[in-house]
Amino acid sequence: MGCVDLLKDDENLANQSFNSFEDGVVKSLRMRDKAGNETGERKSYLINITAENKEMLRRANFIKENCGKYVMVGILTVRWAVLQTVGEECQDLKLAIHATEPFTQPLRGI
Repeated sequence: MGCVDLLKDDENLANQSFNSFEDGVVKSLRMRDKAGNETGERKSYLINITAENKEMLRRANFIKENCGKYVMVGILTVRWAVLQTVGEECQDLKLAIHATEPFTQPLRGI
């Protein structure tokens, strides 16, 4: 518990059948707080909200409602206009954005 300070979602892990977005956010933030309380160290979690535009806004608001502080966006997956809209929403919500570039390694064998 004391070795991990920052955890982020995999770029492809946003809303899977085995881990719904909402359940993942609630459980992960609960465990973040538990680890922080037990170690006395601040812990953070970057939550992937990459989706359709309105869904990204809904997810950002859900994270804020559940005391999250960060969101993660796959910038190559969304259009720049969507990123600007989400950025404005996150600024209003006082959420930091981690921009990630999925698939930065060449795909072989495809």
